[in-house]
Amino acid sequence: MKLYVTNGKQSILINGGNPIHGCILALRRFLKESECETELSTIFRVSQRGFEEHDDDVVVSLGQVIALNHLANNGVVEHCKVIDACFDDYGD
Repeated sequence: MKLYVTNGKQSILINGGNPIHGCILALRRFLKESECETELSTIFRVSQRGFEEHDDDVVVSLGQVIALNHLANNGVVEHCKVIDACFDDYGD
């Protein structure tokens, strides 16, 4: 699914399975493109309609995204199971 992910002044269009997955992919891209030297906001905002703010945007904390990315990267749990479990919390 096409996801518009915003974190502070940074925005990116990502193809992801759900908002959590989109945030993880965006975090990785932001860090890669800046060689790990970027300012990150404490929240990610995800929309399927564009970069503008909408009432139905999904908001995810930076802490959640970092933790899930870390768990998935270190094989603590399977990547898909982590994302699916967290996405269930958003009721979609």
